[in-house]
Amino acid sequence: MQMQVTKTARLTVLLAPADKAGIEARAAALKLSVGEFVRRAADAYDPAVDPALLAAMVDEYHATVTAMRDRVAAALDYAEARDAERRALRGP
Repeated sequence: MQMQVTKTARLTVLLAPADKAGIEARAAALKLSVGEFVRRAADAYDPAVDPALLAAMVDEYHATVTAMRDRVAAALDYAEARDAERRALRGP
């Protein structure tokens, strides 16, 4: 049997009206109450995560994926050229 915890503690946060509207819109898009949205965001927040490190990782990931796509395209071009040669040798 699971005990239900009654949420009675209040936290007041002062925000600019535009920030409040943004939070409300994001919560609504996820079909969450603003309170639940803020609780989940607070639980997920990790101050040890360095935004500069994340940005560098994204840049590295992008470069890696771009290089992979280039290699796949080159391999496909090579395979298509060899296939065309094979068909040419076979004749009509």
